[in-house]
Amino acid sequence: MKWMLREGVRMFNHDLRRDFLRATVLGCLMPLIPVRVALAAGEAEDRLTGDLRRAWELLAAGDQEATVKFVDHSLGTFQAEAQDQARAMTGFAAAGKELEFHKVNIAGTLHYIRALAFQRAGKRDEWLTALRKVWTEYPFSRAWDPKGWFWKPGQAAKKEGYIFPAASR
Repeated sequence: MKWMLREGVRMFNHDLRRDFLRATVLGCLMPLIPVRVALAAGEAEDRLTGDLRRAWELLAAGDQEATVKFVDHSLGTFQAEAQDQARAMTGFAAAGKELEFHKVNIAGTLHYIRALAFQRAGKRDEWLTALRKVWTEYPFSRAWDPKGWFWKPGQAAKKEGYIFPAASR
């Protein structure tokens, strides 16, 4: 009887160890499957974030022509998707959901940077046209400020466009 009890405990422990090992291995591997898919999507988002950073750097360096060319090239790679997503939006994303509209946010911000480049180059008509594009096509875009908050390029563009009403005629 003791032998059977001992053998039963040994088998039970063996099964427990096997199940634990199986659960541990599967638990470690299963998240990697969706992570790879997420990484593929994340790589595109990282590229867009890198493009946004580069556009700000070009603008800060004072190279307006290079900024406009770079922004136009970057927008050409994803603007159609961003416009579709922006048309479907009826308001600003709820707090904590801003990153779900990554392409809209990047596109709105890149158009805003483009407008600033035209302004600094003294191209008033192109500047106002670019500002209008931001607030009409990407009114609900948000941009992350490294200081720790989101700001709204569409609203900023609209304010700038209205501050200079004589220039918009």
